[in-house]
Amino acid sequence: MKTFDNYSKYYDIFNQEKNYSQEAEYVLKLISQHVAKCNSLVEFGCGTGKHAVHFAKHYTICGVDFSPTMLEQASLTIKEHKIDDDKVKLICDNIQSVKLDQKYDVCVSIFHVMSYMQNNDQVLAVLKNARRHLNESGVFIFDCWYGPAVLKQRPTQRIKKLTKGDNEYIRLADPELAIDQNIVKVHYHIFELNSKTSQYNTYEETHIMRYYFEPEIQLFCQLSGFELVESHAWLTEEHPGEDNWGACFVLRAI
Repeated sequence: MKTFDNYSKYYDIFNQEKNYSQEAEYVLKLISQHVAKCNSLVEFGCGTGKHAVHFAKHYTICGVDFSPTMLEQASLTIKEHKIDDDKVKLICDNIQSVKLDQKYDVCVSIFHVMSYMQNNDQVLAVLKNARRHLNESGVFIFDCWYGPAVLKQRPTQRIKKLTKGDNEYIRLADPELAIDQNIVKVHYHIFELNSKTSQYNTYEETHIMRYYFEPEIQLFCQLSGFELVESHAWLTEEHPGEDNWGACFVLRAI
């Protein structure tokens, strides 16, 4: 079973407070600062399409995700926002190896997609593939877990409870830090209870998340045809630090 095969059903429920519009505007601002003229965008790891519907207001976009269940939700999201079919194309494939029929001005990969790349080979495969799909001087923008903050703050067990209609949802995140591998194994336990019928579902899924340090990002750039032009604490213009769990990197194709 792939990661997100089951979790996709609950993905938007547990992220309903997430401000996708704010995040998309942040990325759009970065694009305007680094790309003279942007007409097209490819999103690596588009998930349920919550960012894509905002990008589609400005560019033609292609969303790539390896989870068919996530893309089913993305199709519904696009229809709900009444986005024209010629503005968004969805592709079910692996971002490490997908071969698209065109190049783009920008590649975006946000909401920690790059943190799902567990080893160096996977990271390089994504970066090289992003580079292959970018026009000359195109940019690749991504966010990820930031190593100094992860090691200072340390992952802790977290419980999230939400109610939607007659259903109550509980998510227990039980992290396991593998400090010698730069990864955190997040063991999710999800419970869904219907208050009317008292029926419940439960399942478990483990997400393995990599955290990064800026020097290794610079090295990955050298190995994949990019240069690192900016790094920020996510949603800010500040340099990432030990208090910023999320970091954003802007790479330019060279």
